[in-house]
Amino acid sequence: MKTEPTKSKNTVVVGLGGAGCNIVEYLQKNGVEATFIGISNPERPNFSSDIRFIKFVPPQMSLGEGSGKFLPVSDMNQPLILPQNIKELVTSDNRYILLAGLGGYTGTYMVEQLSDFMKQTKIEFAVICCLPLQFEGKQRKAVAREAQTKLELHVNVTYFDPNTLSQQYGDRSLEDFFDVCNTKVLDIFKRFAHYNLWRF
Repeated sequence: MKTEPTKSKNTVVVGLGGAGCNIVEYLQKNGVEATFIGISNPERPNFSSDIRFIKFVPPQMSLGEGSGKFLPVSDMNQPLILPQNIKELVTSDNRYILLAGLGGYTGTYMVEQLSDFMKQTKIEFAVICCLPLQFEGKQRKAVAREAQTKLELHVNVTYFDPNTLSQQYGDRSLEDFFDVCNTKVLDIFKRFAHYNLWRF
């Protein structure tokens, strides 16, 4: 009996939140062969047409009430419910790498929810998360630590800590420093692809 050859799966790289989208843009510009999706707010008019952008607006709250200043920020106390249009991105024909910076609303909560959804639906995936920088504040660090605890229970996750590079590259501009961080994440991505480190 003739057997059908095994169909290779397409790799889909999904950037969640601002940091995740920045890394997606870097990988795409540096010739990584994959399908790219970026999910964040606000829109990214400078994204390549090869990156599919999906706008996701977190629940908002205002700071500065009574001072005449109203600064909309994400309400970290509101749970994220995974939108149907994002669930529909996930198919068994693909394998996924989720990229997120922990500490903000979209990157943190969506990587938790989307990885849970992929695990339940038996989708091949891996997660690469960037930890907060030292200057980002106590709340973001606390949110990131809580997310690490949840993710490490059942997700194939690799963490990148940009603070480990600060001594070596601390005298560079912030833009140059982020380029170095993106390069390190690219190295992690290549390791996943080379060693086939997928799981569901």
